[in-house]
Amino acid sequence: MNFKTFFRLLSVILVIFCLYSCNKQVKNEDLPPLGNSIKNSIVKRQGQTYFDGSKIVFQDPETFEQEMNTIETEQDAEMFEHKFSYYTSYRSKYYQINQKQDTLIDEALSSVLNSDGVVQIGDWVFKLDMPNEKVYVIGNTDTDGNYQDLVSGNTQNSKILEFSTDDNVIDLLKEGVKTQSDNRVKFWGWFCRRAGCGSRQQMSKRMLITSNTELQVTSWYRKFGVWFTFSSIARYHRNNNMPPALFNERGFSQNVSFRWRVKCTNRRGEGRWTSNPTLYFQLVTGNGGSNALESIYQYRKYAYRGVSGLMLLDMDASYSYNGISATNGGVFPVTATAPRIFCDNQ
Repeated sequence: MNFKTFFRLLSVILVIFCLYSCNKQVKNEDLPPLGNSIKNSIVKRQGQTYFDGSKIVFQDPETFEQEMNTIETEQDAEMFEHKFSYYTSYRSKYYQINQKQDTLIDEALSSVLNSDGVVQIGDWVFKLDMPNEKVYVIGNTDTDGNYQDLVSGNTQNSKILEFSTDDNVIDLLKEGVKTQSDNRVKFWGWFCRRAGCGSRQQMSKRMLITSNTELQVTSWYRKFGVWFTFSSIARYHRNNNMPPALFNERGFSQNVSFRWRVKCTNRRGEGRWTSNPTLYFQLVTGNGGSNALESIYQYRKYAYRGVSGLMLLDMDASYSYNGISATNGGVFPVTATAPRIFCDNQ
C-alpha cells in the first residue's frame, strides 16, 4: 500500500468516527436546545410577576411597588389583569356585584388581589380584609392545606399572622416576627416604633354646592397594610341637563401643595401642582343625545404611593372650574378648597 492510498483510507476512517461521535452527542443531550430556551424564558418571566393559577405573585416588595405604580386608572387595571390568562381579580368580582361602589380598595390594589383578596409578595401571602381593617399573612411554603384558613382569617391556625391595616406589614415582616400564645404578633429587631399617620384613612373634604353644581375637593391618605396612598381628588358633579359638549376640561385648574416622609426613613417628597389636572373618570347619563341628566368628572393625582406608611403628610388643595359661563350653560364659576390635611410624627 503506497502512502497516498494509506492517507486516503485514514481520512475516511476519521470522517466516519467524527460523524458517529457527533450523532451520539446529540442523542445524549438531556434537553433539546428549544426546550431549554422555553424553560429559561418561563423562569425569567416568573422571577418578576406571574399568575400561579390561584393568585398573582410578585418576586419582592420592590417589584410589587413598581408594578402598582403603573396602575392608576381603570383602564390600567384592565390591562394588568389581561396579561394573565384565567385570572379573576378582586376588582372584577366585586365590581360585577356592587356596580363599582367599593370605596375600600383602589384600582391598583383591587386588580392585583385575586377574587379572595389574596396576593403573594416575596415569601409571604397576604389576605386583605378591609371592612375589618385586618391583614392576614402566611408563609408561601405553608399555603397548601391552609389557604382557606388564610382567606377566612382563622387565627386559630398558628401559621396565620394577623396585622392591622395601620401597620407597615411588609416592613415588619422583613424585620422578623414571632407570635404569642394568643397569636398576636410581636417583632424582633429594631424596627422604628414611632406611630405612623392617620387611621385606616385620613381625609379632608370640602364641598361647594350651587343650585345645580357640586364641586368636591378631597385630600386623602389611605392605609391598606401593604399599600399606602396620599392623593388629591376633585369631583365635579352637574345634576341637571347640560350638553356634554359644553364641558371644558381646560376650565379646571388646581393649586395643590404637599410634602411627605416615609415612616422611619429619609425617603421624602414635596411639590406643587398648578397646571390643569388630568381627567381620570367620567360618567355622563341621560338620553345619549345633546343633553345629559347627570354629569360627573373626576380628577385625581398621587403625591405618594408605596409599600410603607407615612410619618409626615401635609397637603393644601384648591380646585376651580370656570369653563362654562352662566349664559351658555347655566353654570357659574366655582372654587372649592379642602381644609389642610396635616400629620407630623417625626
